Amino acid sequence: MDSLSLILTIIGGIVSIGTIVLWINQRRRKLKEKISWKVVEKGVLELKENLIQDNYYPSVIVGIGRGGAVISSLLSGTLGNVPIIVIDRIYKWENHMRSDGISEEIKITNIDKVLLVAGELHSGNTAKKYTEYFEQMGAKEIRMLSFMKEPFPTFKPDFYFIESDKSSLRFPWMITKDYKRDSKIDYNGK
Repeated sequence: MDSLSLILTIIGGIVSIGTIVLWINQRRRKLKEKISWKVVEKGVLELKENLIQDNYYPSVIVGIGRGGAVISSLLSGTLGNVPIIVIDRIYKWENHMRSDGISEEIKITNIDKVLLVAGELHSGNTAKKYTEYFEQMGAKEIRMLSFMKEPFPTFKPDFYFIESDKSSLRFPWMITKDYKRDSKIDYNGK
């Protein structure tokens, strides 16, 4: 009987250790999917240096969406308070397809160099739409910067910090699991 108890105790211990190891690995994977403010700070400073090396000093920074608002504000401050405008997009789901729209028309004149800034760039369709929009407004030079981009967007940014195929990455401005990404809601409203 003592031998059976010892064997069962050892098996129980091994199973417990295995369960703890699995739990730790799952936790590490989840932590890797969350970007910290420290990483954002490092990325913004590196992107600023990339802009300077490319000799691109924008006359206006346009933040696209929430993530673009955060990154454009940080970039503006590091570049010496370049004026910023924040615009958002509207997503409509019709016939099982998403279409992007501009939430509000912007009227500015005499725009020389525009830096479009997104927090994350997935397909590139929104970046393309805003590039065309500012071209029509008469911008002389437009560049696109995205903090994170997926590997194969249809419209590539001129500058980016992170390339990842994980569309589930969480940025520090997404403060809770309840943060809503309208771009990720499907046509059924899920």
